Amino acid sequence: MNLAFSQQWPDGTPTYFIEKIWQGLEAAQLVPWNEWHNYLDDYNAKFGREWDGTLVPMDFDDFGPKLHTIRAGNRWKAGDKIHFIVNNRSKDRFQFAPVLEVKSVQDIHMHFYDETSATIFVADKIAKRWEEQAINDGFESWEAFVKFFYHSTKILPGLMSKIFIGQIIHWTDLKY
Repeated sequence: MNLAFSQQWPDGTPTYFIEKIWQGLEAAQLVPWNEWHNYLDDYNAKFGREWDGTLVPMDFDDFGPKLHTIRAGNRWKAGDKIHFIVNNRSKDRFQFAPVLEVKSVQDIHMHFYDETSATIFVADKIAKRWEEQAINDGFESWEAFVKFFYHSTKILPGLMSKIFIGQIIHWTDLKY
């Protein structure tokens, strides 16, 4: 299944998700490190430029690895094939990494009080490693994580607060 990633945050700054995912793939030894060059070359051929982190003098060590992603709903399961995509459903669709299997999924519920505070439940338990989860999901901080999900979550009918219900999709052995 396609797993689409944004290359920009809502404010227009780069997410560096491609680079962060590749860093995580290499760290988990899921893909040979040098294989990213093939995808980078294909990206450059299609778009006439390199992806965001290669446009500025950065090293992959400047990023924390993205080890999983969070999606609303309940459609993913272990064993599903992941197609890592940017520009999904467009003529510019691009797969930036090899197809991998979902190692595991964990249910996640986020209860927001405002754009700066939330309670997170993973597998029906209050999350204790929330800062680590935010970083592993590609965010710079817990605060950026909460603000992003707060603003992208709708208030459900009959409720007074915002509640996000979804899954953490793992392509590494990490679990919370």
